[in-house]
Amino acid sequence: GMNVAELPREVLHAILCQCSWQTLASASQACKLFLEHVRAIDEEPCFVNAVSPVEDKEDLETLITDLNNTMVGRPNVALLFVSGEVYDGIKKNNFFRPFQQLLPSDMHLVGASSVGITGNGPYGPSETFRRNQVSLTLIHLPKTELRSCASTNNTDFVNAFSGLKSEHGDSLIVLTTYDCKLNSLQNLLPMHNIVGGFASSKSRLFYKLGKNCRSFSHGVVGISINSSVVMMDTIISAGCKCIVPDEYTVSDVRGCNILAFRNNSGNVLPATVAFEHFGELDNAPCLGVKIESNEFLLGDYLPSGENKTEPEPEAEAEAEAEAEAEADSKDSYRMVSVVSYDFSTQSIRVNEAIPVDTKVKFFSLDPEFSQEEMAIKLGQYKAMLEAKRVLACVVFNCTGRSLSFYRKHDVTNKNITKVFGDIQISGMLCGGEISPYPAHTSDSIEGVQLEDFKCQREGDYKAFTTVFCFFRMK
Repeated sequence: GMNVAELPREVLHAILCQCSWQTLASASQACKLFLEHVRAIDEEPCFVNAVSPVEDKEDLETLITDLNNTMVGRPNVALLFVSGEVYDGIKKNNFFRPFQQLLPSDMHLVGASSVGITGNGPYGPSETFRRNQVSLTLIHLPKTELRSCASTNNTDFVNAFSGLKSEHGDSLIVLTTYDCKLNSLQNLLPMHNIVGGFASSKSRLFYKLGKNCRSFSHGVVGISINSSVVMMDTIISAGCKCIVPDEYTVSDVRGCNILAFRNNSGNVLPATVAFEHFGELDNAPCLGVKIESNEFLLGDYLPSGENKTEPEPEAEAEAEAEAEAEADSKDSYRMVSVVSYDFSTQSIRVNEAIPVDTKVKFFSLDPEFSQEEMAIKLGQYKAMLEAKRVLACVVFNCTGRSLSFYRKHDVTNKNITKVFGDIQISGMLCGGEISPYPAHTSDSIEGVQLEDFKCQREGDYKAFTTVFCFFRMK
């Protein structure tokens, strides 16, 4: 037969590129020719992801093995997103043991559990809810400086990443529990590439580096990436639609209840009249107020005193747990301020006192508008990249902007694949998103101006957004 050395170089290279990283490690020791090719392959970054049902340790071992068999290059980063009760189901048998046995010991693993996760399923990228699923991404990043940390103390976490600077190419992915106080996170940087999300209530965080394996229900994990071959870009979609173009000025208010406005012509309008501009209840799934400071108060549209529905017991218990967690922390962020119409006083109620003469503008989150805005932003990003190759996307999507909002499955994933094709996608549904700047665009959709978006949070924490974290070649 033909000697391997007689194969054309491009043929041998193509064959080796189909091998797993363990096979390549063995091949590199066979001869100098193989070593040369393996070193060339090792210069290329690689992302592989899969989402799969996991009921026990054996299922987790199978998932890791399958990814290992398709992984080119030795993985040095793993992103783990878990839904359902996977951890509780197998923790007695050591949840981290498959990672320790089947993956490199010096690999940085960060992850979180959530009510919903995203990953590359057998029929393409998909979003799953609450069922026992694991979305695992193995990443090989050559020529990359990595730093990771897990902490229940945000001061220690900030200190661990001190010195990071965006102008040096540093990027940071942060995953934190819902009740963790992270107001000092903004002191880490002024840094352009900091992304992540708040895991929803009753979630867990995961961390592994060497023999340090941790899972905890309160705290923060993160990993910083500084690569000479890969860049991390952030795109933010908000999809806020102005219901009326007019800007109102508050003319009569009683605490949190706005009774009357002045319009641009100076005419005083009772809240009832202004409210008629906002449309039917069914057409405004979420309603918000933009005030002078460019902040939004927003939340589920729920008229006070009418048409209320009793929450499901599970949702009610979760809401109580979240309220208790927030009450325990004086400076914890506020997730949502509900805006509603109070029929008893015929006023528009917001959960924050707004003084007289404050200028306000009303908007809603609209599913169709959100999809159009998302497509525009992803298209703009693709055009900006020109020929640069996109490798993967990690999505931090607000829980409120999933199936219940769009009434369709996998809207976010389908938008990504429509623009970027078959790339690796992973992520989780969040109880709040972290991104480097307010979601903003100057573009219009059918003449409707897209609004600046900034939630009532400290620093760079947002709600009702989708944060896209793209990895691309430099």
